[in-house]
Amino acid sequence: MDRSRGGQGGLDPVLRTRSLTPSDAGEPDGPFCIEFHTATTKLSQTCFSLTFAHPENEAPLDRDYFTPKVPANAGVARVV
Repeated sequence: MDRSRGGQGGLDPVLRTRSLTPSDAGEPDGPFCIEFHTATTKLSQTCFSLTFAHPENEAPLDRDYFTPKVPANAGVARVV
């Protein structure tokens, strides 16, 4: 996510894995969201916050990265 572009970002390819641990809970009111759609309908979304701060020294960052763990949805045609 790039703060200098007004919080716009992009997604790298989605990696589907199996896990014994639950998905991330997400933040329903978070400022950033990933949406899962069929060809015509939004199935679900996962929202979250980013700090835009370096994890070791809290220095401000223009770009932040995230790796959410979300449940798989059958019929997903696109992720935005």
